[in-house]
Amino acid sequence: LELEESHDNLKFQNELLITLKKQLPLNKLLEDCAKIFKNFLKCSAVGIRLIDSEGDIPYESHLGFPE
Repeated sequence: LELEESHDNLKFQNELLITLKKQLPLNKLLEDCAKIFKNFLKCSAVGIRLIDSEGDIPYESHLGFPE
């Protein structure tokens, strides 16, 4: 079981690094990362928040949350 988990972790890391290496607009990059996290964690919703210059932390990308 540990070997399978290690393989899944490496697959997740590899997919995330490949995505981060792409030269995409930030909103598309974060959307793709949110999809990877949601798939890997097998959760119903995921959100990525970034702190802005005013100290606010808005959602920059989200999947699975109700409107």
